[in-house]
Amino acid sequence: MGQLKEWIKRIPLVGTLGRWCVGCLRLPFRALDLVERVNRIEVAVDRIETTVRGHGRIVANLADNTALAHVQGLKVFLDTRDRSVTPHLLLDGEWESWVTKVFLKTLREGMTVVDVGANVGYYTLLAARAVGPHGKVFGFEPEPRNFELMRRSVEANGFNAWTTLSSKAVADRAGATQLHIFVDGYGASHSLFAELVPGAKRHIPVETISLDDFFAGGTRIDLVKLDAEGAEAAIWRGMKRILEENPHITFFLEFASGHLRAAGENPASFLQDMRRAGFPLRRISFTGKVVDADEKDVLESAFETLFLRREM
Repeated sequence: MGQLKEWIKRIPLVGTLGRWCVGCLRLPFRALDLVERVNRIEVAVDRIETTVRGHGRIVANLADNTALAHVQGLKVFLDTRDRSVTPHLLLDGEWESWVTKVFLKTLREGMTVVDVGANVGYYTLLAARAVGPHGKVFGFEPEPRNFELMRRSVEANGFNAWTTLSSKAVADRAGATQLHIFVDGYGASHSLFAELVPGAKRHIPVETISLDDFFAGGTRIDLVKLDAEGAEAAIWRGMKRILEENPHITFFLEFASGHLRAAGENPASFLQDMRRAGFPLRRISFTGKVVDADEKDVLESAFETLFLRREM
């Protein structure tokens, strides 16, 4: 559009002055009208570009309460009944904007990324695009509906070759348990702990796995995103070997004291486990910056997303 405007400015003006100046008073009416039209079109294009960059959009409404949406340049299948993740992705074009900002800055081509509590696969998809075919992404999501939406999204974006999905619930050991499903939540608030599921709920059997059991010894893991509705401390206990074998590992870890206590965990002890493993306590602020965190503040906060990386 800018090139068209520049071309208009260079049209030789009719008249004795013959200037190359759009602002000249002797500019013929039609040329002035054309410049004004170009200006209006430029404004409209800017608005459209801003909308596309800042919002998701529904590409198609499908059967069974499913929408195919365009989010962050990715094809994403969503549950239209969900009142948690779906509205944010469609209206804001992102989920947890402050976390997304740091997450995207941290990703590198060729990384191995693990997404525990992947939901519909938002972070799994962002990671798969960023690491590319020379990297690997593993997404864990035990809730069947979310898992199927994630599977379809990974396939639609062509990430299958380097993305592995598992419907097992990550915990501190292999076994079996019940996943408590929030009936009215559809997309979110499912947990291995009944106390954390609000309102009406149903239960389904799921297999559990620890990350140490899932990954062979010596597997390089660069980044773990961990958001598991109260199971985070148990998952941490089930990846001791991975922590030892990967000194450069980075965590995006949702920490909620209330959730941990409901799961029978001691939040303060969990923070101490992180420190003993060599991780300084940092969090992601709501402005999208990694800042030092005070332990007392973290324990008293409703939730924080911790950014954990050893100082080498």
